[in-house]
Amino acid sequence: MIKTIRSKSEQKRQKVLEAAIELFVVQGFHNASMDQIALRAGVSKQTVYSHFSSKQELFKNAIQTRRSDYELSDASRLDDSAPPRESLLIMAQALLGLLLSDDGIRANRVCCAEAESHPEVAEVFFKEGPEHITNLLTHYLQRQVDSGRLSIANPRHGAIQFLYMVKGEAQMRALLNQKPWDSSEVSAYLNSCVEMFLKAYGVVAETC
Repeated sequence: MIKTIRSKSEQKRQKVLEAAIELFVVQGFHNASMDQIALRAGVSKQTVYSHFSSKQELFKNAIQTRRSDYELSDASRLDDSAPPRESLLIMAQALLGLLLSDDGIRANRVCCAEAESHPEVAEVFFKEGPEHITNLLTHYLQRQVDSGRLSIANPRHGAIQFLYMVKGEAQMRALLNQKPWDSSEVSAYLNSCVEMFLKAYGVVAETC
């Protein structure tokens, strides 16, 4: 395995991001100060600002970091050459993994709580989280339509339908601190989501 060697500057940047994520998901965007983030990261406030020009930029990058942790920042989870059933299931597992993670649950709660008083925070969260992932899946579905593997009149609507079906009750249970599904139920549910989606939108290439 090839290990990525980070420079000292990159290491400090990563420490700032991790500290910011910890504070944002616990205290919320407005209650977490740049001073607190610097202290948690073990760096100076000047170092924080040398990497991020504002707290909003830091928040944006924090969301992107967690998104990348689950390989949901680019199309790497959506292999055009693989059967749609396979790619969609991998995407579903990654998405639900992020949504049910401690950071995912807390960030969702915090942003919903601050949406009315601080809509700009919710806007950043929506753009870098749900909207970004929806766009990734929309482009993938469009490519599958173009290749004749799927038949979807509106790929964006199809992407939204799939993603919100995946979130389902599992995320709601997590947000409301209810007993979670066990891994076998999660697996069975995600497989059924994929099967239902493919039955609705006709997988031409998988009729064998």
